[in-house]
Amino acid sequence: MKTQYFSTKSNNPELAIKYASASLQKAIQEKNEKEENIARLLLGDAENNFGNYEVALQEINQTIAYSKKAKNKNTLIYGYKVKGSIYRNLGKYQKALEYYLKVDSFAKAEQNLLQQIKSNHDIGLIKDEMGLHADAADIFLDNLEKIKTLPSENKTTYLNIYIALVATHINLDVNKATEYNEILRKTSEAENNKTGISYYYLFKGKIACAEKNYLGALESFEKAEKLLSELKNDRNLFIVYRFQGKCFYELQYYQKAIQVLEKAKTLEVQYQFNHLERFEIVLLLAQSYEAIKADHTARENYKMAQTIMQENNVVLNAVTTRLETKFDLDYLKRKIIELEELSKKRQFYNQILIYLGILLTIILVLFLFRYRRLKTKNKEKFNKLLNYIEELEANSQQKKSTTKQQTERKISDEKAASILKALKKFETKHGYLDSKTSLTSVAKKLNTNTSYLSKIINTYKEQSFKSYITTLRINYALQKLKNDKIFCSYSIKAIALELGFKSEGSFSRAFKEHTGIYPSYFIKNITLGL
Repeated sequence: MKTQYFSTKSNNPELAIKYASASLQKAIQEKNEKEENIARLLLGDAENNFGNYEVALQEINQTIAYSKKAKNKNTLIYGYKVKGSIYRNLGKYQKALEYYLKVDSFAKAEQNLLQQIKSNHDIGLIKDEMGLHADAADIFLDNLEKIKTLPSENKTTYLNIYIALVATHINLDVNKATEYNEILRKTSEAENNKTGISYYYLFKGKIACAEKNYLGALESFEKAEKLLSELKNDRNLFIVYRFQGKCFYELQYYQKAIQVLEKAKTLEVQYQFNHLERFEIVLLLAQSYEAIKADHTARENYKMAQTIMQENNVVLNAVTTRLETKFDLDYLKRKIIELEELSKKRQFYNQILIYLGILLTIILVLFLFRYRRLKTKNKEKFNKLLNYIEELEANSQQKKSTTKQQTERKISDEKAASILKALKKFETKHGYLDSKTSLTSVAKKLNTNTSYLSKIINTYKEQSFKSYITTLRINYALQKLKNDKIFCSYSIKAIALELGFKSEGSFSRAFKEHTGIYPSYFIKNITLGL
C-alpha cells in the first residue's frame, strides 16, 4: 500500500487517499500501532495534497502525539513537515515557519545536510510566498551550493532548487529567472523529466507575463497545460489557468479570461488552495465579468474576494504584486456598492425597454391591422375602378344629363345644345389635357362667355368647371393606364404633366380624391394585369 501511495501522491492525490485509508484500516484491524501511526501520517499528507486541510490536521496531530510518546523521531519530523505544509497552504505562514524550523532543528542536530537543505527549501518557499523574495533567493542559492557537495543521486532535490530559484527570481530579476529556467530545461530534458519540463514552460509563461508579452505567455502556458494534463498535476494546472486568465484579461479577451478562471475556480473548490490564490482568482473573475457588464456575477465575485480578505485578515502582498494594483476592503466595498447601484439602474432601464417593447408591439399590431384593413379597402376600390373603366369604355364616355328649370335668366335650348355639342368635340379631341386649359380659354374656343359656359357645365355636367376638367383628366388617365403599357411605365410626375397637371402632387391629390386610392397603388396593381 505504501508503494502505491508514494507513486500516486503527486499526480493523483484522490487515489493516494484511498491507498492511505486502506493502509490505515489494515493497521487498525491488525492492531499494529506503529503501522497505524505511519498510515495516519500518509493519510494526513494525502488529505493535505487534496485540499482537505482540517482532516489532514486531525490525522497529523494524532501522528505527532503518538510519535512523541513512542519517541519515533522519523515520523515526528515528517509530521512537523506535513503540518508546516498544511499551514502554508492555508496561508498561515508564521505557523508554517514554526513547524519548518522544528524540522530544521532536528536536521542540524543530526548534522543531516540533505534534510537541512529540504527544510531550508520549505522555509524559502514560505518567504517567497510572503513576498520576501530576496531572502528566499538567498536560501535557495545557499542550498544550491550545499547540494553540490552531496552525491549526484539527489537529482529531484537539485531540480527542485532550480524550480524555486526561477520562481522567486521572476519577482526579482527576470533575466536571472530566464537564465535559471534554461538550466532547468536542460537538466529536465537530460533526465527526461516531464515534471521539470512542465515547470520550464510554466515559468517561461510567467516570465513573458511579467514582461507584458501576454501572447507569448499564452503560447508557453498552452504547452505547460498539455504536459500537466498528462501528468494529472491539478495543482500546477490551477496556476496555469490563473495566469492564462490574467493574460486574457490584460489582452481584454474577457470571455476567454472568464472561461479559464472558472476552470481554476473549480479546481480551487476541489483542492482548496491558499487564500492568496483564491483571492486573485475571484478578483480577476469579478473584473472580467464587470468588463462584459455581467453586473450580478461581478458583484458576487467581489463579495467573495471581500469575504476572503476579511476571513484571513491579512495584507495580500503577493496578490497585489502580481496584479500591480493595491486592493483593500474599502476598494472591494466600493466596487460592490457601485455594481449594486449600476445593477439597479440597468434593471430600471430594462423595465423601460420592456414597456417600450410592449408599446411598440401594440403599435405594430395596430399598424398591421390598419394596413391589412386599408389594403383590403384599396383592393375593393381598385376592383370598382376597373368596373368603372369598363363602363366608361362601353358608353364611349356618354353621361346622363338632367334638364333643370332655368335659373336667374332664360337659357335657350338651341344655344345650350350648341355649347354642349362643342364641349363634346372638346372632350373627344382631349382638349382638357392642355395644361393651359382654363374657363376663359375654353369659353373663347366655344365663342361664348365664361359666365354662360360655367352655367351650362353646372347645369348639364353637374360640376364646376374645375371639377369637370379634373374628372375628364382622371377618366382619361384610368383608361390610358389600363390599356397602355408604355404609358403605365412613366413616372408619376411624367404622367401628371402628360395629363395637364402642373405638378405630381396636384395629380396625386386629384386622383386620390376621385378614386379613393393613390396613382402609385393603381399603377402597381394594373401593371400586374398587363
